[in-house]
Amino acid sequence: MPFCLYFLSYIDSGTILLMIVPALYNKYEEHVDRYAGLVHQSFSKHYRLVDENVLRRLPSRRIPRDKID
Repeated sequence: MPFCLYFLSYIDSGTILLMIVPALYNKYEEHVDRYAGLVHQSFSKHYRLVDENVLRRLPSRRIPRDKID
């Protein structure tokens, strides 16, 4: 029985979030978009650094053309 109550409260909290988040976004849309843009720029910068320093140093896994046939 306690598990059922916990499960229902978990589902209900998700339902409440689904109703509140769009309303809050409509109210604070400019602030959210500005901070989301800053976060996106930061993630892009970090991804670029990882790409330049790590991913490009890994050997490529391409199959030579003579082994395809």
